[in-house]
Amino acid sequence: MRHDSTYTFQSVQYPDVIITVKKSSKARRIELDMRLAKLRAEHSAISSERLPLQPELDEAKKLNRERPCSCQHDQADHDHDWFFCRRTDCDCRRIEFPSELSDKLNDIFVREQAVIFDKIYPEIVRWGVVKIVGLELMRDDEPLECTADNLITDGPEELVNEIAIKIESSLTLSEPERKNSERRTTSGGPADGSTPNTIAPDAGQNGSIVSPLVTDPPGEIASDSRT
Repeated sequence: MRHDSTYTFQSVQYPDVIITVKKSSKARRIELDMRLAKLRAEHSAISSERLPLQPELDEAKKLNRERPCSCQHDQADHDHDWFFCRRTDCDCRRIEFPSELSDKLNDIFVREQAVIFDKIYPEIVRWGVVKIVGLELMRDDEPLECTADNLITDGPEELVNEIAIKIESSLTLSEPERKNSERRTTSGGPADGSTPNTIAPDAGQNGSIVSPLVTDPPGEIASDSRT
């Protein structure tokens, strides 16, 4: 019986780049959990700052439910009382928060993203990456060895994010699921290891792929229907 302790996948965003990472095992998951414990606690502490804001959020939703709909869609697109439009892309479904509350929510979201992209993802990459092939890193016109640390400091941020999400996703997959994911990735399919569709407002800087760890931005909260 042969058992490989690593697996290889092709980057979706940089198809010429091939990454070898550690396979998941109980001992390795425990090791990674220990390395991420303080960072996850930091993220949770920031997220918990939303709890005291819940009464204000509930009040904002109540006021918006009572606000007459003023959009241009016809009656068929509205509920029977015309309180709000059923069309999910309609601006009338957006909850308008007081500016002070909106500022607080934005601040919480930005700090959550900073912990994820600047701390958690790099730590996952440091832990899991074994080898990177097909990527040339340069610093001051001098070539760099393509290690995990050099990728984090000098490589494309979106590649760091993609690798972190791939590793994180593989920790929750069964062996058949992981193998199927590898086959789809190497065949050029959409398997980038990402399961989420949550996009941070600054995705252009942090990369367009965002982990399940990432919480909804304030704009998403503001898109809740007024029901």
